Amino acid sequence: ITKWSAMLYTSDTMSAVMRRAFTHLKHGRLGPVLVEMTNDVITADYAGDQVDYQPVARRTSAASTEDVRDLVTALLKASNPVINAGHGLMFAEATPELVEFAELTHIPVMTTLAGKSAFPENHRLALGTGGSSGTLMVHRFLQETDFVLGVGTSFTKSVFTAPMPETVPLAQVTNCA
Repeated sequence: ITKWSAMLYTSDTMSAVMRRAFTHLKHGRLGPVLVEMTNDVITADYAGDQVDYQPVARRTSAASTEDVRDLVTALLKASNPVINAGHGLMFAEATPELVEFAELTHIPVMTTLAGKSAFPENHRLALGTGGSSGTLMVHRFLQETDFVLGVGTSFTKSVFTAPMPETVPLAQVTNCA
């Protein structure tokens, strides 16, 4: 499993493809990248001096202080918030932190189908999984919520995700690792 891949059909695009490969390798979540090459490219003569690669600095993605302040303010003002926990929490290995946060704030937690193990189902704040096979508790809480905090989820609309209320603010926290 890779986080990015590309196919190299000709050696004249090698420099650009390798530059993109190393950029993806150094940014975002950790994981391998893949550059596939046709047999013609692998067996062709290639002068290494054609590569004009300049190392890229590793950057982290983070919210601004103002965005975090706005999120916390909106969360504290909400009378019936819900946390929507996704698969990204498992990549970040952040289940203990989510449990602690939910308990501190007394906010109920629903999970996406892919994030089903992101929150203990036997916890008193667990609502269950959303989507086509979601629990009645999830649907009831989504009808009454006034704020949804998505953690490790993209809010993608599909039959596998619970439909989010159209008039309720959604906030998304990703790249927790």
